[in-house]
Amino acid sequence: MTIDFNNMFGVLISGAILCLLSFSSLIFILDAVGLLPPWAAKWFARNRLDATLRALKSLGVKVTWDADKPSTPNGFMRRIRSALGEEPEYKSRLKEMLIQHTLNAKIDVGQRRTFAAEAFIDVIGSTTDPEVARQYARILFTHLEAEELLAFDFVATPKEGAPLLGYEFAVLARKPLVLGVCDKGNDPTGNNRSHLILDYPLHMSLKNRTGILIDDSTTGGRKMLELAQALRAEGATVNNAAVLFEPIGKGARQLLQANQIELNAIVPGPQGRM
Repeated sequence: MTIDFNNMFGVLISGAILCLLSFSSLIFILDAVGLLPPWAAKWFARNRLDATLRALKSLGVKVTWDADKPSTPNGFMRRIRSALGEEPEYKSRLKEMLIQHTLNAKIDVGQRRTFAAEAFIDVIGSTTDPEVARQYARILFTHLEAEELLAFDFVATPKEGAPLLGYEFAVLARKPLVLGVCDKGNDPTGNNRSHLILDYPLHMSLKNRTGILIDDSTTGGRKMLELAQALRAEGATVNNAAVLFEPIGKGARQLLQANQIELNAIVPGPQGRM
């Protein structure tokens, strides 16, 4: 009896290839329908992203995103479109909504130092409509998801800012909301200046928790900075702030950065002057 080792080896190789292809197909299907464990889905998304970025670079496309930064599966295509210079759909939608809610009139904004602008974007008024508030919150949530900035324990919003936006964002993120309330009548120091108090659930402790600041915009950055300082005084960590738009001209970004807070704005706002 003779054994054809060449034929046997060929059969084994063919079987191994078939098993590998079947396994790969199964993994692809599970990933496509969202049945893979989060760690596995993230690992496959990372590998696809690395391969795509290498292909883009070989074609001469300038890629500014750091491939070593991990990406969630939901943020994968948004980062690819960004590398190609394409504007994300959520950003285009935000611009459309802001135009709808813009009052074209000269107006002074700001609390301590006024900021003259040619237009006023009334997100605060428009978010009294719950559906509009939810739309803005979804856009902001999508942006932060793409930027990998959803690792926080609570959401904080100035009550004098856009609290309805902050509330809807907290609902989406499934995190508690902390309101920064400007108390103008009961300053414990005896001064006439107002001070900030925090409203949040009685059973909740802010110590050793991480928060994110949410508002429609920030003109000079003072409200967000005071809110961050009040939260830090309670033992919380606050290093990120997110807004729909950033008015240009008053230096909010620089003020926040000087206090270890990174401002994340989806689009620029109206250009103004002091």
